[in-house]
Amino acid sequence: MCGIAGIIGEGAAKHIDAVRHMVEAQRHRGPDGEGIYISPSGFCVLGHRRLAIMDLSDAAVQPMLADEGKVAFVYNGMCYNFREMRDELHRHENVKFTTTGDTEVVLQLLVHDGIRALVRLNAMFALALWDENKRQLLLARDRFGQKPLYITRVGKLTIFASEINALLASGLVPRKADSKGICGYFSYGSIQEPGTIIAGVSTFPRASYAILDIDGEETRRQYWFPSLDKRYCSSGELREIFMSAVARHLISDAPIGLFLSGGIDSSSIAAAAVHSSKESVKALSIVFPDQPEQSESKYAQRIAKYAGVDHHEIPILGKDILHLLPSALKAMDQPTVNGINTFIISHAAHQAGLKVALSGLGGDELFGGYPSFRDVPRIVRLRNILGALSNPVADLLDKLILPNKNTSKFVDMLDAPGNLVELYLVRRRIFSSRQIKALAPGLEKDGWISGLSSERLNELEEMIETREIYDAIGLMEIDIYMAQTLLRDSDFMSMVHGLEVRMPFLDTEFANCALALDSIARKPSRKPKHFFVKAMDNWLPKEIKSRTKHGFSMPFQEWMLNELHGEVEEGIEVLTNSCGYLNGEAIRTVWESFCNKPLKIGWGRPWLLFVLGRYLLNNNLNL
Repeated sequence: MCGIAGIIGEGAAKHIDAVRHMVEAQRHRGPDGEGIYISPSGFCVLGHRRLAIMDLSDAAVQPMLADEGKVAFVYNGMCYNFREMRDELHRHENVKFTTTGDTEVVLQLLVHDGIRALVRLNAMFALALWDENKRQLLLARDRFGQKPLYITRVGKLTIFASEINALLASGLVPRKADSKGICGYFSYGSIQEPGTIIAGVSTFPRASYAILDIDGEETRRQYWFPSLDKRYCSSGELREIFMSAVARHLISDAPIGLFLSGGIDSSSIAAAAVHSSKESVKALSIVFPDQPEQSESKYAQRIAKYAGVDHHEIPILGKDILHLLPSALKAMDQPTVNGINTFIISHAAHQAGLKVALSGLGGDELFGGYPSFRDVPRIVRLRNILGALSNPVADLLDKLILPNKNTSKFVDMLDAPGNLVELYLVRRRIFSSRQIKALAPGLEKDGWISGLSSERLNELEEMIETREIYDAIGLMEIDIYMAQTLLRDSDFMSMVHGLEVRMPFLDTEFANCALALDSIARKPSRKPKHFFVKAMDNWLPKEIKSRTKHGFSMPFQEWMLNELHGEVEEGIEVLTNSCGYLNGEAIRTVWESFCNKPLKIGWGRPWLLFVLGRYLLNNNLNL
């Protein structure tokens, strides 16, 4: 993995120092080297920070040139089928390679096949390719959005980078928070695409490419859509495809291991890794000695022994969190409720000498592992029954019942429009529409607040149109929760430690197979993720196969009431004193209510406010 940055447009070469600043701001993403390219015409400057995973030699440095120096390439990613692509290019195009890694293969594939190459990549990536002859820049991002890319327009220049903080480091991007981004954050605990926390900066869409001219003209297209076609896949076939995916994700010239929680997904990766690797497989788990009921230690130990991995437990105490929290908060490229867990285990992986780690992320989205697959159909049915009575009932309940994490969600369900997209969003919300209006009266005033732009809502509705309900929920989990929270958090919380996190469940071949399964593969049953578990058969012990969904979480409630109490209170106080559209009294009430009745309020709401306060302070942002 790496960090990329660049500027295109008239006079771009005059801003080489800005690109250098962007590259330096991403040093943590690539501690193994850096490079700068200036096009002969002066219309393009590209920058790169390198984390050496494949081909550790100097021959693989970036920016990488091709076509006698007329094409320049920067790439943040890993292509898992690069060996097949390299053999094909050598056989059919007589391409001679000077490196043994994937970067040169992706470059040559783009040179020979153009944008058609994107569909053929089994990869996670964000990339930029400059063509000096055409004076055009190609930007592209992987199917699921595993690797980030942000873009903005300043005057006649287009500026892009792997991180928001890199764009700010350029000195060309105004440091102003975006109110719509804050609204999305209040709703879901993460900034919602295509916006960002910074006004004028947008997230480059996943599964898309853009061709940019030096005058600012842009042609943007989506190159991949989840297929509507269905196909039968036996348990044995699915297991073989999964094993191949894990084997591909183990390809590395640097030390590699995996995260092991004891859940179905990470346990399956551990079992497949042992089957695929000739070497010992290192696995890391986090345990909480002070709160053993929060720990999954016994399950991780069971699968570690059953599969035969080299298992290491990382004990985390409240005092450890207090020590690591400032660094984790500073690492945030955008504010997020999640991500601290990834920061901590990535820190442990770095300390253990790993440069690559495999994660079970993606399994719940593909095989119906989240409670939303059970809850959303029920919400839809209840909303349809209430019909026109929904809004009057919501008003009555809001007046008669003291709000807590359950009643506020129920009222929000009654307030929301009755279609599947909005009702799914209700299930994923942290603060309800009415709560957001109380916390930030200057944000939105009329109607139900979705936290998403109308364009995004339309995109989601088009995406799930004609889909079976469980397929629709899966696609929304991929698009809303996974892409905009889990993948984003995994990227910047691991990359701050110079660690590359890979997700075998999002392997192109395996994910395409899973998405093409009949909707019943995602329908909840008595057994969790029944279709996938059946495929794993005797690879998993009985107690792992029968586990109900238990998302990895840390004992934040206990920490916030004890070791982190003063820290959180201080961060919330920073937010209450912020100028702009926030209601300081309402924000303070959330914290006080949590301290008095933590189980009813839930730790997520005050934590969301605390993180935002700290983020604004750390990044010198005003609302």
